[in-house]
Amino acid sequence: MVVVNNQSSSVRVQVVVPLLETKSLASEGAVADSSDTNPETQVSNLARQLSAAAVRAQDRDATLDPQALSQKATQALSELSISTADSQAFKGMPRDQLALITYDEGGEFSVGERASARQEAAEQEQLWRKSATTRALSEYNATGNMTGFFSETLAHFKSLPAIEQAQYPAGFATDLQRKAGEQLVNPQEEITKALPEPAYIRPSAAEVNLYATKNSTAATLGRQLLVDRLFDGVEPRVVDGKHGMNMENMSRSQFEFLTREDRELFSEIYYAYAQDQSVDLGYVDDIARSLGDYRQLNDGRLLSNTNDGHSYDGQGRQLSVRFNDSDTAAAARILNGSAMSSTRLDQDFLRFALDPGFRGRGHRDDWRFLEHVVNRFSAEGSAGLELDECFSAYPVGDVAVRSIVTASKEVMRPPRTCDGVARDDEAKQATSAAQLENAELDSLLGKPESLFTILGRLRAGSGSVGREPTEEKSAEVQVRPESLQKRPKLK
Repeated sequence: MVVVNNQSSSVRVQVVVPLLETKSLASEGAVADSSDTNPETQVSNLARQLSAAAVRAQDRDATLDPQALSQKATQALSELSISTADSQAFKGMPRDQLALITYDEGGEFSVGERASARQEAAEQEQLWRKSATTRALSEYNATGNMTGFFSETLAHFKSLPAIEQAQYPAGFATDLQRKAGEQLVNPQEEITKALPEPAYIRPSAAEVNLYATKNSTAATLGRQLLVDRLFDGVEPRVVDGKHGMNMENMSRSQFEFLTREDRELFSEIYYAYAQDQSVDLGYVDDIARSLGDYRQLNDGRLLSNTNDGHSYDGQGRQLSVRFNDSDTAAAARILNGSAMSSTRLDQDFLRFALDPGFRGRGHRDDWRFLEHVVNRFSAEGSAGLELDECFSAYPVGDVAVRSIVTASKEVMRPPRTCDGVARDDEAKQATSAAQLENAELDSLLGKPESLFTILGRLRAGSGSVGREPTEEKSAEVQVRPESLQKRPKLK
């Protein structure tokens, strides 16, 4: 550890370099001998380089005012804008050390190394901003203010090296203190104002070009995956879900009702999970299918809720439906989790799909995979959220129902014969069954869950990708590993 002090400030350098990741920082004019591969020597060289950079940084910060420091930072960053950075070179290094490398002009570090340090600092900053934004929105929803967020942001700002503080607007700290006591109208706008983008976190020209190249490829491949899997290679126009249940549109594939925004997002989702060789894309198909159903039913407006007390079986017993225990728990985690507020998936769709009253009957999708997608495509990211190995293979044949339909013990509505006459005697004999594994409805029309049955039958043979709902075989049966079969990752 190296500590450099003077009367006005101190620069504390604590070298933290995992031995397995050490590399010589002595390329392109650095002083150390790059031929020495001894880890201890490399750490010693880095400590010496950081110590020398710390002395120069202290002299610079002591002699320049914030405006001059900002100009110095701009000049240093402009020198790095055309250099390609190694995103792993300084992974996990503390921010103060990253700043010493980024803005050093003493020749201890190459331009490539300085660019790599700047990129790592930017990535660390963006991760903090994402988590701080999530905490701010949660605080606002719970209390109506964001005092804690403004205090956290102020503390974070004060922890930054002086040359990075200088890149923020003048009076930034004072504004944060003032906002902490104000009544807020638009929390998202206030968060944006409280987190301006200083120059050091903006992507360099080299990074922009690399990002554009990668994302152009990702967008192209992801879109092709979507078109191949959902539309058999030819993408149709978007059909308006407001007319999804008229005679012309009922037999259409639900995928045709996915909006342009849906298709763009799922292009990214397909590409992301296609890179993960442990995930079968059939599970992505399932989420796209559920969203397509939702869109075709005018964003769910054409459905009533089975659990609203107005659904009955043929014997007049009142019906209710719930997910199995695993999906009930997963649905609760999604709806109550911090990723819900920032996920790119349609939040109204999620609330609809995760309500068993709307999508419980015939439900076969595993909500644990949906949970992973919700988190991965949100400010939270998928860090720390592991996927079960069962998602590496897609079930073949009939898939067990993951919901349970229950009938009331008592007859709540007299059953009727074909001519509409109530069968009171038969009704009295039907009150003993409390739970149904496969409750038959007395009519296809007029029942919310039967709409999916009708659509499934109309689509049969239409070429829709993936499996369609079939008649339930059991209520709560887990898929056995031996029933899984590997499918090709890409169509």
